[in-house]
Amino acid sequence: MNAVTIEVFVEKNCSSCETVVDVVRQVPELLSSKVVIRNREQDPAKFRERRVMIVPATFINNALVFYGTFTKEDLQKYLKKYTSK
Repeated sequence: MNAVTIEVFVEKNCSSCETVVDVVRQVPELLSSKVVIRNREQDPAKFRERRVMIVPATFINNALVFYGTFTKEDLQKYLKKYTSK
């Protein structure tokens, strides 16, 4: 798989955010990818730039892919489009 960049936008005290971060960390296909966790308190400018109002929000290669929670299988299915041929 080609490397991808995944950004997960989260905030504290958000159980859905914790779930998404756990899912992203479970996907072995992401070993060669860049995963960035952006916290609203620590990176408010990036939240404004991406117009993130609802968390968790997950971007893959700069495209909003998921709002809210998703499963490991959902993420793996989406990542198949980046599989090298």
